Amino acid sequence: MSSNDTTSSSAIIELNQISIYLSTILGFVILYAGLFGNSFNIFLFFTLGNYKRNACSFYMLSKSFFDLGILAFGLWTALLRQGFHLDFTTQNSIWCKIRYPLIDLTGFSSLTCLCLESLDVFLSSSRSATMRMKSNVKVARVLVGGFFIVWIGHGIPYMFIQDLVQRACVGTSSIYTQYYRGYFVNLGLYVFIPVVFISIFGFLTYRNLRNITSNRNPVCALTRQMIHMTLSQIGAVLLFNGPLAIFLAYSVGTANVKQKSIFRQAREQVAQSFFGVYTYGTYSSSFYCYYAASKRFRHEVSDFLKIRRRRRTNQLMPRTDSMMLQQQQTSRV
Repeated sequence: MSSNDTTSSSAIIELNQISIYLSTILGFVILYAGLFGNSFNIFLFFTLGNYKRNACSFYMLSKSFFDLGILAFGLWTALLRQGFHLDFTTQNSIWCKIRYPLIDLTGFSSLTCLCLESLDVFLSSSRSATMRMKSNVKVARVLVGGFFIVWIGHGIPYMFIQDLVQRACVGTSSIYTQYYRGYFVNLGLYVFIPVVFISIFGFLTYRNLRNITSNRNPVCALTRQMIHMTLSQIGAVLLFNGPLAIFLAYSVGTANVKQKSIFRQAREQVAQSFFGVYTYGTYSSSFYCYYAASKRFRHEVSDFLKIRRRRRTNQLMPRTDSMMLQQQQTSRV
């Protein structure tokens, strides 16, 4: 019995080490890809200026800012804690109180922008002129600002519930932590509600797009581009949030099972650690989805890079010419 216990314990330890190693590598890949992609989105959207006259473009720009926020507050701090054992929530009570509200603020705002984006492309692709007129930038600004205030208010109670107790950042209310945050926030607000919302309007938009193609109704190039970009982003959310939804549903369904073996608990912990990092792909994939789905977006990226390269060349050429002139003067002397 003792040898079996030793073997199982070593297997569990090895499994946990592999989980930490893989999750850390995956996390850094997602982090760097997200930092580059979202930063490029921001520069590109600001340069083109479409967000000033197109609601969907405004949602995409806003989402890129929020994606950078959740990658910094959520993924980066999680990687420091998991891979390098640097947990600042156990060292600073203020950071312990505000970390989850900041994660929720940026995460919910990002998902809200995506939901509004899916609704906007549905309106833009409608055959009804009245429906298309409901898609405008003024309404988009009001909606993003309004929901941003709502999510700020949502995070305020958590600042009073979360506290630093014996060098551990824990929730002082078990009901709030287990039921409200564990079930409603993690399973409902982060996964179920946005996935259902974007799936419904993604399907309706796809149906509108097929009707437009079959009936040969004219649609401006920018609107068609936004539709393809949004549908690709919806697919990415389903790809990254789908497995987490299945795991969370499994966790809720087996929460009352008392006779779980130690090895089963270890495997569940590994899955939780992996999917907790994997789901951040939702917030780092927008640029790559846009690039893959839209030919016009690829051209805009290429033109943007060419302009930057020309500016750099123009800055270097005068210096090169002066060096050649100095060499000619030296040779003459």
